[in-house]
Amino acid sequence: VRFTIGLFCYENFNFTNDGKKYLEKKIMTPLKNIAKINVKEDFIVKIDDGRSVKIDLDELGDLVRPECVSCTDFSNYASDISVGGLGSPDGYTTTMIRSLLAKSLIEEAIAKGYLERNDEVDEITMIKKIEDMARRKHDRGISKLKKLGIDRTY
Repeated sequence: VRFTIGLFCYENFNFTNDGKKYLEKKIMTPLKNIAKINVKEDFIVKIDDGRSVKIDLDELGDLVRPECVSCTDFSNYASDISVGGLGSPDGYTTTMIRSLLAKSLIEEAIAKGYLERNDEVDEITMIKKIEDMARRKHDRGISKLKKLGIDRTY
């Protein structure tokens, strides 16, 4: 393995029968009417009638895998490249470069036209959103671990 790519991840979802019922109740329509789901600062469900329903990530109850609640790593800080939608306009992916190898790989991909850089993005605002979400996930995970009697102090 020469480098790793990690995803921004606040939580992952189980679409069990209970989870499906919970989501249908939250969005007030059957799941078959969902056109798109997007996870950024919120869980955003676009309904095929044009409506959009935003659900706070901490209100997803039965949909969230229990393991995700005690995880503390939002941005995959050990990877060479971290990617996700948070902070990016639609159609783009936020890319965090964390090593020299990753930097050269991304620069080469841009030079060859495989990737496109969006220079209109406010990088300071984007980084703040990522930091805020990382802190939110870290604090939630530490709180859950403490409730389980596990002490992690990082």
